Amino acid sequence: MKIYLFGIGGTGSRVVRSMIMLLAAGSKLPKGTSVIPMIVDVDVQNGDTYRTVELMNLYRKIRNRAYSNSVEDGFFHTNIETLGLQKIEDTKKIKDSYQLDFGNIDDTFYNYLKIDQLSKETKNLLESLYDASPSANVSAELNLKLTKGFKGNPNIGSVIFNEFSSTEEFKHFERVYTEQDRIFIISSIFGGTGSSGFPQLIKIFRQKSKNSNVRSAKIGGIVVMPYFTVSESKESAIDSMNFVSKTKAALSYYDKELDKNIEAMYYIGDKDPITNYENHEGGLEQQNLAHLVELISSMSILHYANLDDEDLRSGNTNYFEYGMKNHKNAVDLSHFFESTQDNYLKPLTYFKYFEKLLLGHVPNNLNQDYSKDLKLVNINSEKFYKAVKEFFIDYFYPWMEELSKNKPSFSPFRSNEDFNKLIVNKTITTGLFNKGISENAINKILAKSNKYFGGKINKQEEKFLKVFYEGSVNLFNNHIKDLPS
Repeated sequence: MKIYLFGIGGTGSRVVRSMIMLLAAGSKLPKGTSVIPMIVDVDVQNGDTYRTVELMNLYRKIRNRAYSNSVEDGFFHTNIETLGLQKIEDTKKIKDSYQLDFGNIDDTFYNYLKIDQLSKETKNLLESLYDASPSANVSAELNLKLTKGFKGNPNIGSVIFNEFSSTEEFKHFERVYTEQDRIFIISSIFGGTGSSGFPQLIKIFRQKSKNSNVRSAKIGGIVVMPYFTVSESKESAIDSMNFVSKTKAALSYYDKELDKNIEAMYYIGDKDPITNYENHEGGLEQQNLAHLVELISSMSILHYANLDDEDLRSGNTNYFEYGMKNHKNAVDLSHFFESTQDNYLKPLTYFKYFEKLLLGHVPNNLNQDYSKDLKLVNINSEKFYKAVKEFFIDYFYPWMEELSKNKPSFSPFRSNEDFNKLIVNKTITTGLFNKGISENAINKILAKSNKYFGGKINKQEEKFLKVFYEGSVNLFNNHIKDLPS
């Protein structure tokens, strides 16, 4: 099965970023499932998009170097591909990129519509439908430059998204999509790109596609409602004071138009958002801190992928919302219910163990037999090891730091503590006869894992990931057993 994942706008990119972290940590999808993420945004220079695309490229580099076949579990075990890698006979070559070539409209909405070429009557009609204030007004709809997206105007986005079905990427998607595959859409509902793109994509899939498999596809989607505000700016056309009213209007439209056209609908938001970002309309400057809402949103993608076909009957929409034990300004692992802990947060904990083992423990234990067998002396020079370290240092660690700094904060780990004090609200008691997760205990577990996989896996990169995955899981099970409740 392939999950074709459409991440619309900046929110789509940020949710995909969190999903990649969960997959890197080993959160499970059905065996043999591949994910094909596609970023759909006219703001091709968006900072959030750039960061996410680079992250996916690095993930794929690590995964492809380690695994040659489908694997059931482990770090980086899920296969992630681009649309361009999906091939059938007689298909045109599509570039190997996670970012669809839909955008880069270096023009105003007025010029995009070619209003000057229209009849006087049509021109007058458009100018009555859209704000045609003098060109000095940056908020006027017809004056908006589309290079950085739709700036909170879904009425503009819906016009431009009508052209999506004519792109070469969409035509290629139609050719390669099969009956076994699924679609998932990520969008915000309080801006312009997401709230306009979501219903337009559903309409294209259900009504305009030339592939019957697409028209009858199992479709899931998450609608992200307001979870942050932006500062006021006279230089920007985005005003967060309008987020709630736009959300209500969009939800009313979705209720009428999307019911029974989508099999699984997820909703999430923060009714009292306390995060306030600087007002950047788009471009490289738009690079928001990772947010708890985005992390939870990414869980919906994996939840959807794990639903049985029987749960996704055509014409029967399943609605999902997300709840927590408690919602405070400071969130840790204890605030989540058991199913979330087991499916997503335990793997995230194993991955945090992996980070501490690789960056802290390994350099001081290169004389161990498992270190020699895995050639860990090359940890700073061999390309594969350098790529894994880069993933932690340049992507995972900053992502966790951002989550802890945002509001509400998500701080599950104490980064500067040892393994015994690593998990917030779950300290391992140590004493004279019980050192907990000590250096010696770690070496014994890693040696045991290396011995187990030594006769089963010949490929060094795969064995390395498997040894440290099993080692991290066993460290947790032997000393922690359960996350804090």
